[in-house]
Amino acid sequence: MSKLSKKDEKLLACLPSDARDFVIGINQATHSPIALILTCMLTTNSASLGGGSRVIHDGWEVCPNLYGMAVAPSGVGKSSGVKPIIEPLENIQNAYRKIWGEWRLRKLSELEIVSIQLNKINAQIKKSTQDIDEELRTEHARLTAERERLEEITSPQSKPLLTVNDFTEEALSVYTSKQPFHSLYLVTAEGRNVMKIINGRYGGNGSTSETFLIMAYSGDPLSVTRLSRDELIIKAHLSMFVAVQEDVFEDSLRSPIFTQSGFFPRCLITRHAERIKVHPRRVSINPELSFWWQDHLQQNYDYFREEETPKQFAFSSLASKMLREEEEFQVNAVQTKSTIHDSYVARYLENLIKVAVNLHSLHLGIKAIDSPVTPKAISKAITLMRFYRDEQLSILHDSEQKADEALKTRFVDLLAETENASLTLRELKRRNHLSAQECERMTEKYPETFSIEKILSGEKGGRPSVIMHLI
Repeated sequence: MSKLSKKDEKLLACLPSDARDFVIGINQATHSPIALILTCMLTTNSASLGGGSRVIHDGWEVCPNLYGMAVAPSGVGKSSGVKPIIEPLENIQNAYRKIWGEWRLRKLSELEIVSIQLNKINAQIKKSTQDIDEELRTEHARLTAERERLEEITSPQSKPLLTVNDFTEEALSVYTSKQPFHSLYLVTAEGRNVMKIINGRYGGNGSTSETFLIMAYSGDPLSVTRLSRDELIIKAHLSMFVAVQEDVFEDSLRSPIFTQSGFFPRCLITRHAERIKVHPRRVSINPELSFWWQDHLQQNYDYFREEETPKQFAFSSLASKMLREEEEFQVNAVQTKSTIHDSYVARYLENLIKVAVNLHSLHLGIKAIDSPVTPKAISKAITLMRFYRDEQLSILHDSEQKADEALKTRFVDLLAETENASLTLRELKRRNHLSAQECERMTEKYPETFSIEKILSGEKGGRPSVIMHLI
């Protein structure tokens, strides 16, 4: 068996015993990173809760759906680590579709009867030479509405769908709207295409596809309009897990679609830089653990999809107090950092609440709804969230560094084009929209490359100049 690192042991200690043993079993069978498997388990569990549950903290209603992302080079075991986690979903989906298929046949028969009745009324209306009878008009409206309803619920788009691994924003909104509580799970161990789509691969005129994902994280109302159909308004609750290679993630760090839209702050991101290496021999996953996971997901889906009203989780009073204290701690800690960190801290509490509910669910299954989330679950959720927070800080540092390097290159190119390798800060602002603050910050960060000189006005007067030089 592979020896676990102290970091892995700390993460595993946050999980209930069955979940912990299953994650270790997958790790020993596939050598996939513990953090990757754990993150996929959390997001998959959140998908099984779907939009069919809520928790209220200080009057704030939160759905426990989660977004996760794993960054790892080829050969680390992204696909092999994800497969045992999401494999049961196909079996559950197939079972739902079999039931739906039989139900659909009955509804299609109803649709045929309604269509025949409507055709008869249409024939009567067509033959009528006087004003249409009010009773006939009412029956026509009723049958028309019933036919539209039956056509809607029997359309192929309405079949049970638990997961997707690719999307366009419009298709995702349509398919999500057909599912209970507008819930769906976007999951893939090969997320290159998903990241390209988010960044605008299929968008015309530079449009991108992050809006739906951002709105569906918190269940915010989203209106989707197209000329080809009526306006669609939904409150989607999406869960997501995407594993990507390092080069894809590096590209995303240079895109404001990911770094400034609020997409990354919503994600539990784990990054794995280790290279491929020789591991001890693989061992099979304990079938009892695989059965536990299959049964756990099946019960969650059955229980949280069955009613129209979401079920309510609850926090104990001490658990709520711990959430407030952790939020205050994180807000105070960010005051010493740059403002780019603010959007991450703004989502910290929401993600903490979601993680806590999912740990509670992993521990008690469907019985979790009958017991309040305990301080113990909050403590473990805080440990996990601080791990993800550290990962985010590392990503932010890399993002800022890459942005500064790109800005440095731009300054070098602009200054090198001039005769004296110099430009006034006024010219840089007017012609290139580079502020004085950016000029001063880059000079301070790269003193071996740039310098700033202040030239006072001469004998003939005029404004003093501030000049930036390329050394």
